[in-house]
Amino acid sequence: LGLYEKTGRSRAQDCVGYAEQQMDDYGLPYSHMTAVVTDTEATMVAAGRLFVEHSRNAHGDTAWHGCIDHQLELVTGIAFTDDAETLGTMSACHAMINFFNSSSQAMGKLLSKQQVGRAVRPIQDVVTRWWSTYSMIERLLRLKPYLALLEEEGDLECNLTNSQWHIITNLK
Repeated sequence: LGLYEKTGRSRAQDCVGYAEQQMDDYGLPYSHMTAVVTDTEATMVAAGRLFVEHSRNAHGDTAWHGCIDHQLELVTGIAFTDDAETLGTMSACHAMINFFNSSSQAMGKLLSKQQVGRAVRPIQDVVTRWWSTYSMIERLLRLKPYLALLEEEGDLECNLTNSQWHIITNLK
């Protein structure tokens, strides 16, 4: 932060400046660039706008696009918060994963049920990782038969409902 206070430049300006230096080094003018793709984090959105502005000033027509994977992550997040049927699904997924992550005994039982192949653990999604919700859901679906066994044996009290399993299957 101190660097930006001293230079008076924003992180977005520094990002664009660095990229433009690379463009100069490789002889890539804006007139040869179709688009710039960045993360959808606020600084990168600001940088994208600067790329477009600088392109226009250089008689280019470069467009900015936010990363499609990040856009999809945002859309799937909305899908779980705007419908009464899906509202509790992600919370139920998180609760189940937290159950295993907070109990080595429960995790041990889950791992012991997996006889074929390499035993795997549940994965928690992380806001800063665009692919993490997919990874979490994919892993839960892979673990579904083992979770059902644990539930039948009375070792799992927080399994997903049939409706919630259906929702995450469709989301995947």
